[in-house]
Amino acid sequence: MNDAQQQFFRELLAQRAELQARIEEEFTELRQPDTSSDVASTGEPIGLKRLLLRPTATLCIEAKER
Repeated sequence: MNDAQQQFFRELLAQRAELQARIEEEFTELRQPDTSSDVASTGEPIGLKRLLLRPTATLCIEAKER
């Protein structure tokens, strides 16, 4: 592999590690009995289906469409 390819794969691995950390953080938060996944700006809950499809979602569908 040349230097450009190695750099590409390093960046790809770093992105993957960052995404994995965000997912683990969200699942940890979801396991907390006293917390819920709400949209920060509106306080509306993020739907369970949306969180199952995209655990890193920070907006409900309605907030995202605004």
